[in-house]
Amino acid sequence: MKEVKEILQLIKKGILTLSQSDTIGEQGGHHVKMNKLLDALEAGDINSDEEGAQLLFPEDKTGGKYRSLKSDLKTRLYSAVMNINSNQTKFTDYQRSYYQCHKQWVVVKILTGVNANTSAVALANRLLKQAEKHHFTLLCMDITSYLRIQYGVREANEKKSVQASAQFVQYFELYQAELLAEQYYTDLTIKLANNQAGKGEANDIAIQYSEAIEAKMRTHSSYKLQMYGCLVRLLRYSTMDDYPNALVICSEALDYFRSLPYEANVPLQIFNYQILVCHIQMGQFKEAEAVAKDCISLFAEGSFNWFKYQDLYFLLLLHTEEYEKAGALIKYMLNHPKLEFLPDNMRELWGLYEAYIYYLSLCGKVAPTFTKKFKLSKFINDASILTKDKGGRNIAIIIVRLLILLREEKFPQILDEMETVHQYCYNYLRGNQTRRSFALIKMLLAVPLAQFDPERIAEKVSKHYKVLEESKFDILNQTYEIEILPFEVLWQLAMEGLAERKERIQKKKAP
Repeated sequence: MKEVKEILQLIKKGILTLSQSDTIGEQGGHHVKMNKLLDALEAGDINSDEEGAQLLFPEDKTGGKYRSLKSDLKTRLYSAVMNINSNQTKFTDYQRSYYQCHKQWVVVKILTGVNANTSAVALANRLLKQAEKHHFTLLCMDITSYLRIQYGVREANEKKSVQASAQFVQYFELYQAELLAEQYYTDLTIKLANNQAGKGEANDIAIQYSEAIEAKMRTHSSYKLQMYGCLVRLLRYSTMDDYPNALVICSEALDYFRSLPYEANVPLQIFNYQILVCHIQMGQFKEAEAVAKDCISLFAEGSFNWFKYQDLYFLLLLHTEEYEKAGALIKYMLNHPKLEFLPDNMRELWGLYEAYIYYLSLCGKVAPTFTKKFKLSKFINDASILTKDKGGRNIAIIIVRLLILLREEKFPQILDEMETVHQYCYNYLRGNQTRRSFALIKMLLAVPLAQFDPERIAEKVSKHYKVLEESKFDILNQTYEIEILPFEVLWQLAMEGLAERKERIQKKKAP
């Protein structure tokens, strides 16, 4: 269902258009049903195939009629992709060239298939110049492979065939270097995302990959090689928390992509985003805010990178105590029509951020922005992927859960979970990387032991609070992905809530 809704959104925005022969819903019962399906999707009345089948063919228990209708709809929608409007102002020169070049390559293949070889070869030569300019390496390989066969077999033109063959070898070697950089970056990303390697091990691999890809980058150069190669080099430093050197890599990458004869929007987004990460990790929030304001225009709203940027911008707002702006942003993001098309882990992340905004609303730091009641149990159940990240995002989940229970004064639940959380600390939070998390959670666990009394709590947590104080500016050893709000702020809010509770109790006891 998601793939149909995604393409419908592109048609609605005018990015894709249906040709007259593919117009949906012209006549007959089949088309009436298709129109009904489209209207229901647009209105949000159906969100699954089961709901669609029940709406359109309630009498068909096998679901065959619905599957046939949906298959026909998908075929028509996919045909609209070839009608992409590449001249829209929202597209960069690089994007327009990408769409136009690949459409023209289809034309070359079709012309060749119908034996219009003279026209096909002429178009292929013009297309090669555009593909070379924009570093479409794989397309350059296809075109030069095609030309060497056309010149060698069809025309018996040895000079042109040899020239095309030499070009093919050149692009083949470049493409191999690009694939290597892409594979190195993908491999490192998977290992880090799935916790298949600790930071030390990941750094060893990143150093090895970085040195290998730097050798390729000295002899070859292209958009894709520079982008993935610089990302591998960046991971060499970010996996050892060396953000000053990571900033140097980002600056070098930006210099390269700004020098190209076209607007390389995606890598500009990526490396500006990474600069933002570096500044946040180093606690340089003013610098981060300046970068955030400068690079927002690079991102197309609703794109994957736009969501990643908003993710980081949200955290920046929290760390600079712009709570109302953060509340407004979370409301906008949770209602964005593109949210449902994100990978599951990214959707869950916005649910985690919602939990922190809900906690701030309980503390009176932000006005409630939710259209429906926040349910802690539902949030935990929906975060099935994040909870598997035992040394990462799950820490943030445990912390906000304890804080919400504490603020809502659901003390029996906290008491029931103390032993489990205590064991979790010793299993997953004993390393230097998570010492601040360990300290805060141990402080929260001390609250019930001190009978929820602020003064008694202060005595019990002094050792752990000292850890927070001593590591206050050592942000490099506590990732921003865990410390969504500064732990000192979270602790202060928790103590303020308990102080208010104590004051209420004392007033009730007063004669």
